[in-house]
Amino acid sequence: MSRKNLLSKYNVNTQLPYDIPNEEEYLKTIKKNIALSILSKSYTEEAYYWFKELNRYIDLRYELPEKDRVYFAKITYDLSVSPKLETSMVEFYSSFCFKLIKKKKYFKKEKLELPWRPLYNLIKKIIKMNEKQRILLSEGAKINSLLRLLAYSRRYFTSDCTEEIIKEFLNNFNPHTYFHTILCQMIFELFIDTSKPPPKPDYIPEDAPPFYWVKPIFALWTQMKLVEQYELNFINLISRLASDQVSTPWNVQWTEEQISFIFSIGLNMMELPVGTNYASNDRGSLHYIEYRHSTFLKYKKNKKDKFKTLARFIIYTIWPDSGDDVPVEKRAQKLNVLKKLKDMIQAVETYFHPSNSGKWTYSMTCFLQWLSFEFLKRIRTENSDDCKTPKHLRISEEIKDEFVNILKPVVFLSVFGKENKSVVAAQNALRNLSYIRPDIIFKEALERFYPSLESLTETHRTLSSISALSFLAVPMFSRDNYSQGGKHLMLLLNIITPGIDMNDPVKASSALLFISNALKCIPLITSEEPSSTASSKNYNISDSGYEMFEEVSEGDDELCRINTLEFTEWVIKFLDRVLSIFENLPENFALKRSSTTEIGMIQLLLHTCEVLFIQLSDEIHNIALKKIEDFARSHVIPNATKIFGSLCSAATGCNPDKVLSVFLPMCKNAIESELRHDAGSISCLTTESSNPFSFATSSDSTLHWYQSILYHIIIQAGDCLLKYKSLLIDVLKVSIEKCKSGRGYKWAGKLLSNLILSLCRIYPLEERSVKEDVWYSKEYQNNHYKSWGVIKDYDDLDIKWHVPNDEEINFAIELIDLFILPAQKNIKELLNSELSKHENVVLFNKNLNIINNCLKGMSKLYIEKEDHKDDNLISTIPKLLPCGFPLIDKNDPRTIHIKQINEDIGKLLHETSVYLLTEQKNNIECYRILLKVMDTYINDHGIEKSRFENHYRSYKYLKGLIKTVNDQRKYPRCIHVQKAFIHHLKRVRYNFNVLKKLDIYDDLLEDLFQMSISSYAETRKSAQTLVGQLVRSFPTYKNIIIPKILGIIESSPNDDPDKVKGALYLLKLKPTFKACFKEWDYLLRLTTTMCVAPQSEKTSIQELFKKLSVNYAMTFSDLPMEQVLTDETKADVVEMIENSGITIDPTIIEKQTKIIDTKYSKSESIYQQIISVLLTTLNQNGIHWRLSTMANSILELYMREDKPVSLEATKYFIEHTIDNLYASRKINISAVTRVMNVLKVRSKLEGGKSILNELKIDYSFPKEFSKEDKIKFFSLENDQDSFNDHKDILYLDNNYIGWLCWPENFKVYKQRITDKDDELPYEDPTSKDVLTYLQKEFNNAEYWKQLFGFMSMETSRSNTEPFSPSHIKFFKYIFQLYEDRFLYTCIQPIIHDYCLNFQEKYQQRIAAEVISGLIRGSKNWSATKLDKLWEWLKPTLKNVLQNVLQESIDHWISCIQYACVNHDSRRFRPIINSILHEVLDPRHESFYSDTKKLNFISIILNLFGWRISDHVGNLQQQYFNEFNHPYIYVRESLAININEIIKLNWHVGEANANNILMKYSVLKKGGLDEILTFNPMTSTLQQLLGQLEEQMKIWKVEKVENSNQVISNSNYSNSSKTFLSWVNNSIRNFQSHILYPYVNKMITVLIDILNYEDTELQEYNINILYMLSQIIYPQSMVEQLMNQLLDTIRTTTSWHIKMKILPILQVFFFKHLFYISSELKDKIINLLADTLQDSRIEVRQLANETLSGIIRCSSRESIERLKDYFESLLKEKLPKKSKNGTIKDLKKNPEYNRILIKRHAGVLGLSSLVQAFPYEIPKWLPEVLCSIALCINNPSPIHPTVKKTYADFKRTHQDTWHEDIQKFNDEQLSILTDLLISPSYYA
Repeated sequence: MSRKNLLSKYNVNTQLPYDIPNEEEYLKTIKKNIALSILSKSYTEEAYYWFKELNRYIDLRYELPEKDRVYFAKITYDLSVSPKLETSMVEFYSSFCFKLIKKKKYFKKEKLELPWRPLYNLIKKIIKMNEKQRILLSEGAKINSLLRLLAYSRRYFTSDCTEEIIKEFLNNFNPHTYFHTILCQMIFELFIDTSKPPPKPDYIPEDAPPFYWVKPIFALWTQMKLVEQYELNFINLISRLASDQVSTPWNVQWTEEQISFIFSIGLNMMELPVGTNYASNDRGSLHYIEYRHSTFLKYKKNKKDKFKTLARFIIYTIWPDSGDDVPVEKRAQKLNVLKKLKDMIQAVETYFHPSNSGKWTYSMTCFLQWLSFEFLKRIRTENSDDCKTPKHLRISEEIKDEFVNILKPVVFLSVFGKENKSVVAAQNALRNLSYIRPDIIFKEALERFYPSLESLTETHRTLSSISALSFLAVPMFSRDNYSQGGKHLMLLLNIITPGIDMNDPVKASSALLFISNALKCIPLITSEEPSSTASSKNYNISDSGYEMFEEVSEGDDELCRINTLEFTEWVIKFLDRVLSIFENLPENFALKRSSTTEIGMIQLLLHTCEVLFIQLSDEIHNIALKKIEDFARSHVIPNATKIFGSLCSAATGCNPDKVLSVFLPMCKNAIESELRHDAGSISCLTTESSNPFSFATSSDSTLHWYQSILYHIIIQAGDCLLKYKSLLIDVLKVSIEKCKSGRGYKWAGKLLSNLILSLCRIYPLEERSVKEDVWYSKEYQNNHYKSWGVIKDYDDLDIKWHVPNDEEINFAIELIDLFILPAQKNIKELLNSELSKHENVVLFNKNLNIINNCLKGMSKLYIEKEDHKDDNLISTIPKLLPCGFPLIDKNDPRTIHIKQINEDIGKLLHETSVYLLTEQKNNIECYRILLKVMDTYINDHGIEKSRFENHYRSYKYLKGLIKTVNDQRKYPRCIHVQKAFIHHLKRVRYNFNVLKKLDIYDDLLEDLFQMSISSYAETRKSAQTLVGQLVRSFPTYKNIIIPKILGIIESSPNDDPDKVKGALYLLKLKPTFKACFKEWDYLLRLTTTMCVAPQSEKTSIQELFKKLSVNYAMTFSDLPMEQVLTDETKADVVEMIENSGITIDPTIIEKQTKIIDTKYSKSESIYQQIISVLLTTLNQNGIHWRLSTMANSILELYMREDKPVSLEATKYFIEHTIDNLYASRKINISAVTRVMNVLKVRSKLEGGKSILNELKIDYSFPKEFSKEDKIKFFSLENDQDSFNDHKDILYLDNNYIGWLCWPENFKVYKQRITDKDDELPYEDPTSKDVLTYLQKEFNNAEYWKQLFGFMSMETSRSNTEPFSPSHIKFFKYIFQLYEDRFLYTCIQPIIHDYCLNFQEKYQQRIAAEVISGLIRGSKNWSATKLDKLWEWLKPTLKNVLQNVLQESIDHWISCIQYACVNHDSRRFRPIINSILHEVLDPRHESFYSDTKKLNFISIILNLFGWRISDHVGNLQQQYFNEFNHPYIYVRESLAININEIIKLNWHVGEANANNILMKYSVLKKGGLDEILTFNPMTSTLQQLLGQLEEQMKIWKVEKVENSNQVISNSNYSNSSKTFLSWVNNSIRNFQSHILYPYVNKMITVLIDILNYEDTELQEYNINILYMLSQIIYPQSMVEQLMNQLLDTIRTTTSWHIKMKILPILQVFFFKHLFYISSELKDKIINLLADTLQDSRIEVRQLANETLSGIIRCSSRESIERLKDYFESLLKEKLPKKSKNGTIKDLKKNPEYNRILIKRHAGVLGLSSLVQAFPYEIPKWLPEVLCSIALCINNPSPIHPTVKKTYADFKRTHQDTWHEDIQKFNDEQLSILTDLLISPSYYA
C-alpha cells in the first residue's frame, strides 16, 4: 500500500486517550434532518444548523463515506446557486461545498457532476456591473466565496461544457473593448476545466490536439498587450493545464514557440530597468498600463504571486528525453525548457545581487521560491507509488542536478539580500533545493556560511547566515536526507549560540530558531560507546572551519557520535546565555510598552528551552536542572519574574517529578519565610501599585519570584502532584490567608487554578522525538545519532497522556471545597457591609479572584449537556461527542456536588451584580474583577476560545517552520503530538454548542446588559463583549437582547448619553447587528429605532449613529420574501434519502413548509411598515438634516424589483430632488433613478407592457451571408440622417460580438415605426399611480427650472463638479419612460440656452448630461420622434462642438461617450456625420479649434471601430497632409486619430466560433503568428507613407525661411514630432501590434531623425526607439528587426547614431532573448567585437558594456573564441618613441594610433568578459585578468580601462572573496594583489 493511502487512512482520533465510538447513526440523524430542512425550505435555520453539525462531524475526523460527500456536495452546490437565497446563506453553502470538494482524494471525479451554467450566470450577473444593475455592498463576501467554489468545482462540470464555455468567450472577445474582454477572459479562465481533455467536436480537424482550444488561446493572447491582468489570466490558465497534463503532454502538444513566448512574457513581467541608464527619462520605459476596475480586480488573486503560475508552467513542461523504446505518440515534445530557464536566470542574475535591489527584488526572489517549490512538489508526487506519470516522463537525476545548479547561484545571492521579505523567500527556496539535492546545496551553503559566522565585521552576512541555517536545520540534520549533516551539529551550535544576545534580538531570534529546529529531531543523549564500524582516525571537532570535514566521508556516523560527547558542555553554555538574557533584560521589560521584537525573542527563547529540556537525557537534565536551581536560589530579578517561572516550567521536560522534588520545598520554604516577614502584607490592588511591575512594594520581589516559579512548575505535573498534596495545600492556605497585595493573592490564585487544571486536564506528558520505550532502550541510547531526523511510524505515536484518575479528581474537588466555599461566604458578608472601604474592596477582589481560579479548574471536570426536549418539528439538539471530561456520570455524587457549586456561584454572581448596580455604581475595581469572573463562568467550559486559538496558532506556526510541499506529514514527533493535543482541544471546544443554557444565564444577561450601559467606559466595554459572547453561544438570547438595546436607543433622554452610547456599541457587535438583517421583524425594529431615536448633540454619539448608518448600508441585502425549492435541489435530496436508508415523515415536511411559508408571508406587511416608518420620519417638520439623509438613503435601499413602487416614497424623492441641501438632492436623484429602473423592470411582468417585447428579438444571419455581408449588415452604410428612411433596420447594441466571430443567435432591436401618444412604452400595472405622478411632476416647467438651477450650482470643494453618470442615468430613464412628452415644453428651452451659454461651464456640464441621457434614453423612440429630436439636436450639437470653450470640452466628450457607448453606430448617424465632416484649418490662429475637432473625431472612432470604417477614408489623407502642423496639441491629436483609423481595419469577423476553433486549432508555430495576418498596410496607407517619407526628405534639407525661426519649428521638426507621436501612441496602446507591418519603415525614419539637430526632437526620438525595442514581437519578425539595427551600426558613419543604437540593441536582445537563434547571436557578438575598434573611444566603451550584457544574458558558449580573439589583439606591440622624438610626435603616427586602438579593443573585449560574470569566477577568468594586468603600463585610454576593470572586479567580488580566492594560483594572486590593493602613501 502506498504511503499516500496510509496517510488518507490515518486518523488522529486513534491517538487520543479515550474511546471514540463510530458515529454512523449520528451521521444518519444529520442526513435526515438536512433532508427534512431542505424539503421544507428551512434553509436559514434548521438546514443551516444541521450543516454546521455536519461540519463539526467532519472536523472531528469522523469518516464521511464517499457517496454521502457527493450528495452533500451536490446539495450545497444547488443551494449556492439557487434563487432568492439571502447573501449570507449563499456564502455559507458555497463555502461548505468548497470544503467538501477541495481535496481530490475523497472521491473520484466521475462520482460527481455539477452543472456549470447556473454558477456562470450567477457570477456573471454579479461581477458584470452594468448600469442597469444595483449591486449591494454586502455582496463582496458572496462573490469571493463563489469564486473560491468555482476554482474547485470546475473539475466536476459536465464534460460537454468546455465547448460552450469556449464559444461564450470567443463570441465576446473584442480587444477594442478591453475591460469587457478581460472580464470575459477571467470568467473563461475560471470556468474552463483542464483536468482531462474535452470531447472533440466534429468540426475540429483530426490533427488538432485533444485540448484543441490551446492554440486559439495563444492566438488571442497576442491580440492585446500592456495589460498585466490579461497576461496573468492566460498564464494562470496554461500553467494549470501544464500541471494537470504533465503525465500526458501529447494531449496538449506544446510547441517551442509557445514556450519561448511564455518565457518572454515572464521576462517582461519582471519589469527590470534594462537600458534605462541611457533613456533620457522614465518615459522611455514601456511598463504595463495601470489598469484598475474596483469591481473587477478586487476579486482576483493578489499580484504578489504573479510568478507562482509562471513557475508552475515552467516546472510542469520539463521532461527528460525519451528513449527509442518509447512509442512516438507517447513521447513528450522537445522544448528545451531547462535551457530557457538557465538563459533567463543568467540574463537577470545581476538583479538578484543585494547591491542591485529595487522594486523588482521581492517578486523575483518569490519566483525562485515558487520554482523550487513546484519542482520539489513534482518530484515528490512522482516518487509516490500511485503517481500516474509514466516513468519516462518523470524528472530524472540529471534534470535535478541541472535545475539546482541553475538556481543555486542566484539563491545564494538573494539569501544575503537587504529586504527582509526577499530574504525569507530566498531562504525558502534554499530549503526546497536542499531537499532536491542536499549534497550540492549543503556543501556550498556551509562554505559560504562558516566564514560569515566566524567574521566579526560583516554583521549583515552573519545575521543572514544564521537566519538561513534556521530554515535549513531540519533537512540538514535529517540523516536520511543528508547523512553528513550531523557532523556539523556541535560546530554550528557552538558558533551560533553566542548570537543569543539581548542587544541584538533579531540575531538572537534567528539563532534560537536554528537551535529549536535542530533539536526537534536530535535527542541530547551522550553516546559513549564508539560504533563498531568507526574509523580509528582521531577526529577533533573543536577547531572551527569547514575544511576539517573535507577529507572524511566514511566516518559520518562516528563523527555524529563524537558530536554527542559535547552535548553536556554545550547545554551548560546555552543555559549560561539564557540566564544572562534574564539578567540583562531592559528595565521596562514586562511592561506594555516593551518592544515587540524583544517580547517575540523571549517567547522564542522559552520555546527553544522547552524543546531542549524535552530532548535532554536524564543525566544532562540533572545537570541543567541544578544550574537553574542554583540561579533561582541566588537571584531575584523583578522584570524577569514571569519568564523565569516559564523557564522553570520548561525545565520539567518529560520528568516533572524530578523538578517538583527540587523546586517545591524550596518555594514553600521561601514563600513561608517571606510571608512571616510581612511580604505581601500591604493591602492594595495591582492597579494601585506605583511599582513598575505591579508589586505592592519592591520588598515583595522575592515572594513573587518564588510564587512565579511555583505556579509555573505545576502546570503539567499530573499525578506527580499527589505526593506533595499536603505541602501544596499548606502553601495555598498560607498564601491566600496572608497575601493582601494584589499581585500576591492573584499569583496565589494562579497556583490554585494551575494545580486544579494540572490534576483535571488531559494533556500529553512528553513530546520527545521518539516514543518513551524506544527512548530508554539501550540500542537507541547508544545509536540514536544514526536516525537523527528520520521520521517513521508517524501513526504509532504511543503518546503518554495525562488522564485524571479518581485520586486526582478527588484532590481537585477537595481544593475547590477548601477555597471556594469560604470565598463565597466572604463575598456574601462583604455585600452586607460597607464595600466602599478600601480594605473591603481588596477583600472583595481577593475572594472573587479565588472563585475565578476555582472556576477555571472546575470547567475541566464536567460539561452539562442540554437535556430539555426540542419543541421544533425538526430537532436542533446536537449530540455530545466524547472529549475526555472526567465526570461524565451525572449521577456521580462528585458531579452533583460540582454542579451545585456551579449553580451557587451563578446565583452569587447575580446577587453581586445586583448589589453593585444598585449600591456601588462607581466602584470600578469591583466591576472589573466581577466581569472577569463572569467571563470565566460563561465562557470557560473545557477551554476558552482565545486560549484554543492561541494553542492552534502556535501549532500552525511551528508546523509551518518545518512543513514542505507534499512532505507526506514527515514532521518531527513533537508536531504530531501537538496535533493530537490540538485535536483533543478541538473536540472539547466543539462541544461548546452542546452546553446547557442555565436559568441563571438569563439573570446574568440582564446584569451584563445593565453594565453595558453603565456610565464608565471600561465597565461598558467588558460587559458588552460578554453580552456578545452569550448571544453567540445561545442564539435565542438575541430575541431578548435586541429589543432591549433598541428600546434604550429609542427612549433614552439626551441627558443620559452613556446609556445610548453603550446600547449603540452593543448593537454594533456582530452577533446582534447581523441578526437584525436576517429577520424581517428585527429589520423593522432596527429601522424604526434609527428613525425615532433622539438626536444627540454629543459628537461621539453622532459618530456612532453615522457608523451605524454606514454599517446598515454595508450589511443590507434584499431579504427574500419567499423561499424556493428548485427541482434540482429536491431531486438531489430525494436521491440521498432513497440511497441512505432514511425514513422521512412527509407530515413533518408539510407542517414545517407551512411554518416557513407563514413566516415569509408576513414579510410583505413588514416591508410596507418599514417604508411607512421611513416616510413618516422623513415627513416630520423640522427634521434634522443628518437624520433626513440617513433615512433617505435607507429608503432608497428598499426600492425592490419584486414589489410595487411606493407612491408616497416616490413623492418624497421627487420633492427633494430640488431640496436646498446638496446631499439630499444627490440621494434623491439616485433614488428617483432607482424607482424608474424598477418601473422599467417590472413592466416585463405579467400584465405589464414593455416596448422591448416588441422591439428586442433573436436574430441569426441567413446562411447565404458572406463575411462581408455580415460586416456590412451592421455597419454605418450611408449618410441619410432621417430615421424614417431606415424603417426596416435592425440595431445591434452590443459592440463586443462580431469582432472575432458571430454567435449563432444574438439579440437585436427593430426600429420602432409608430406609437400611440396616449400609451407609455413601459407600464407596470401595479404602479400606474407612480407613473402618472412622475409624469405630472416632470411636466412642470418650474420643476425643471429649479432642478437645473441647483444642478448647475458650484458645490464641490475642488471648484469643479465632475461630469455625473448618475445624472445621465436619471435623464435616461425619464426619456425612456416618458419619451418626448415634456421635452420640448419644459426641458428643451432651458437646455438650449445652457448649450449656447459657453461662458458658464456649470451650465455646459448640465446641458451635456441632459443631452447624453436624452440620446441614450431615446433609443427605442419611434422614427418620427427621433427625426424631430435630431432636427433640434443636430444643429445644437454642431454649434456646441464648434464653439465650446476649453474648460467645458471634457464634459461634451463625456457626453458623447456615455450616450453612444456599446450601441449601434446607426443610431447616431446625425452626430457621427456632423463630427466626421469637420475640416481642419491649419491657418486658424488658435490650436484649440483643430484640437477640439480631432478630439471629437477620436471619440467617434474609438466608440464605433470597424462599424464606421467606410466613413474614414478621406480623414487619413487629410491627416497626413497636416503632418507638419505648427501646434503640438494638434499634432498629438492627429497621431491619435491616425492610430485609431488604422485600428478600424483590424477586424476578424468569422461567421461563427466553430470556424475560429477549426482554423486556429491547427495553426503553425503554436498560434503565435496569427497576429501577423492582420495587415493594415492598405494601398492608401502605403501610398501616404511613401509620400510622407519623400516629403520629409525634402523638408530635412530645406532651409528655415525666417533666419530668426528656431530649428525646432521647421517643417521637418514638426512632421517628425507628429510621426513620433503617432509611433508613441501606437506603442502605448493595448493593440501595439498594429505597428508590426510597418515597424521596419518606422525604424528607418526614426534612425534618420537621429541626424537632425534638435535637442527636444532627439530626446523624444530616443525614448520612442527604446519603447520600440521593448515590445515583444513575433518570433518571425525578430531576426529582421535585429538585422536592421546591426546594419545601422555597421553602415552609419555617425558615431552619435552608434551611441544611441547600441543600448537599444541591448534592450531588444534582452526582451527577445528566447527568440534569437545562435547564428544571430554570433552575428551580434562579431559586430560588437568589431565595434570595439571604432575610432571614437565613446563608441568603444559603450560597445564594451553592450557586449558584456549580451554575454551575460546568454552567449556563454562563445567565450573561448572571444577570449582567443581579444588576446590576439594584444599581441601587436605599440611602437616606441625614437630617441629624439616626443610622445606628441608618436601620437601623430597613424600606425601608433591604429595599434593603440587595436590593443584598447583587446583590453575592452577581455574586460567585457570579466564584467559579464560579476559574481562568479569561471575557470578561464583568472587568466583573462592576468592578461589585462599586463597592459597596466600602456598609455591612456588602456591604462584607465585596466584600472576601472579591476576596481569593478574588486567591488563585485569583495563579499565572496574568501571563496573566490581559491580559484587563483599563487602567481595570479600576486599579480592581482598589486592591482587590487591601493599603494600606501608611506611605501
